[in-house]
Amino acid sequence: MGEDTDLARLRALLEEREAELRKLRLTLEILSPVDVTTGLPNRAGVLDAIETQLEWLKRKVQPFAALRVVLDLEGEATPGELAHFGALLKSALRGIDVVGRLDASDFICVLPDTEAAVLPPVFDRLAAILAGELGPAGVFGFAAVAVRTAPEETPGGILDRLLGLVPDRRRPPVIDV
Repeated sequence: MGEDTDLARLRALLEEREAELRKLRLTLEILSPVDVTTGLPNRAGVLDAIETQLEWLKRKVQPFAALRVVLDLEGEATPGELAHFGALLKSALRGIDVVGRLDASDFICVLPDTEAAVLPPVFDRLAAILAGELGPAGVFGFAAVAVRTAPEETPGGILDRLLGLVPDRRRPPVIDV
């Protein structure tokens, strides 16, 4: 009888620890600036990158752009495929650019020292690289917010503007702020 009681107590303790571990993992995912699936910055990491660029803009008057890349993935992409898409985007951009992932099909690129006028060739380069990997139908579209002067802008406000744009592959919308 004593062994059954000890075993039941140990099982209860184990269940309690597993529940605590699940809660801590969820907290880590929420607070972490890194997407655990791809290793890319998540929403918090993207907001941090935008905030850094807003600070540079205030100090050095250095423009930047936030670019949204929407992939048209058939079915669900595996974590490996999502990491590969992120790596493709990073390889097509400069080393100082930040590529982050918001969800299964939305990637955000923060491009320091970038004005609206230079975005069309960036869209073309990304479309060519992604189409070579995913096929022409794999890239749903792009959109961008180019920031030149924005003393009152917040990282969340810029991201909201970007997510409010309807991505297009042929004529990506660009807001110049």
